[in-house]
Amino acid sequence: MNLLKIIVEKNNVIKTTSLFIIAIGIQRGINFLLAPIYTRILSLEEYGNLSAFMTWCSVFSVVFTLNLSNGSFNKAMSKYENDRARYLSSMTGLLFVSCLIGFLLILAFRYFFCYFSLSFLEIICLFISIYFQMVVFLYCSKIRYEHKAVLTFIVSLCYAITIPIVSLLIFIFICKNEIGIILGYSLSISLLGSSILIKILLSNSKMYYLPYWKYAFKFNFPLIPYYLSSVILGQFDRIMILEYCGKEYTAIYTIAYQLSLVLLIISSGIDSYITPIIYDYLKKGVFFKVKKITWISFYFSVFFIIFILSFTPEIIYIIGDKKYISASYIVPVVVLSTFFTFVNTFVLRLLFFYEIRIIVMVITSLSAILNCYLNFLTLPLYGYQAAAYTTAICYQIVLILNCVVLMFFDKNLFKTINVHFIIKLHLFLYILVYIQTQLLDKILFFRIMFFILIVWGLIKMYKVINSSFPEKIFK
Repeated sequence: MNLLKIIVEKNNVIKTTSLFIIAIGIQRGINFLLAPIYTRILSLEEYGNLSAFMTWCSVFSVVFTLNLSNGSFNKAMSKYENDRARYLSSMTGLLFVSCLIGFLLILAFRYFFCYFSLSFLEIICLFISIYFQMVVFLYCSKIRYEHKAVLTFIVSLCYAITIPIVSLLIFIFICKNEIGIILGYSLSISLLGSSILIKILLSNSKMYYLPYWKYAFKFNFPLIPYYLSSVILGQFDRIMILEYCGKEYTAIYTIAYQLSLVLLIISSGIDSYITPIIYDYLKKGVFFKVKKITWISFYFSVFFIIFILSFTPEIIYIIGDKKYISASYIVPVVVLSTFFTFVNTFVLRLLFFYEIRIIVMVITSLSAILNCYLNFLTLPLYGYQAAAYTTAICYQIVLILNCVVLMFFDKNLFKTINVHFIIKLHLFLYILVYIQTQLLDKILFFRIMFFILIVWGLIKMYKVINSSFPEKIFK
């Protein structure tokens, strides 16, 4: 009976995770497909303004929602196992107070944010969006923790489909500019979020419970610098480009980052699937299997990087048009940054497994400050393209420093990330990025032949290296 129970629980976890990944994949896939529509109808200035709004949403969501669906929430679901409904409802109350304080602060300093192209209407839409979005995330975290696979999939799918479809309808039939997309984004999230909020409050109407508020605040507030630094590293460069270079170049830079969505979908799916497996092997002390998992994951991601690099101009023309073609020259660097992030995710999994958080937070925060400083120095001199290089440098620094921390903490654990292979892979990608940059203006036939040659070489190398591991991973 115990064995049967364990098998059922593991199947529920796999089912829940798989359905969640599918829903997120659908959402990002729809957003990727909608990009060509928006880029062809919106001007460069309007698309740049939309990008700036979404970036501010990411920043404010961390600061003014305390990122309540992360950090403390999963631990609270275990700690307060018999009182989950009240914990969830109390978090919606804390979230409301936090967002209200944030909204009042922004109103008090409204002229500062108008300087960064946020109108009063956009500020209202922004806070409506981040509040109801976090309500959805809190509810999804709870039902995902309880392994309610079908319900998790339904809610995630509604979130994935409703937002882009409503935004597109309002954009087409009511307001054919970036404001239409922003209004549709806020309206769709508020409709879904309010219906979930009603469901939460019907289960438990107590939005205020001081012990739970104190617990969540004490846990999440110190982590805000880490979460905020991650957002700054990934997105704040667009705000600085908007300031120093203009909305048109912000739009071009954003299109370059749209290509990284493909790699992000793949990497998030891989990470969600293998993280429980890695943690299970770490508990058992089976380090060599963790090493092979990381090796296969990195190798798998390289194939998609090569594909993106080989056909960058064609993909840019599909998701944008000829007015965005200059984004092709920063795509190789952007993709390289995405790969650094992907590798760093594995290192962080090992560090977080042993609860090494403060050093990670300091490293990420300092790197975010360095990124802003480098952008401050280089954007006025070299234009928007400099932001891609400064971000890649900072991601590389974060990865190196996290690896150093891991090495000093546990050398056996450090060996699981296969650092020699990572170094070789990085050197290979540096060379590949340089070559592909030189081939961007060449005939498509040469790029296709180069792509086939590289993939053939990687497949041969994969067979040789794979044979060096004595056992299979998934038994």
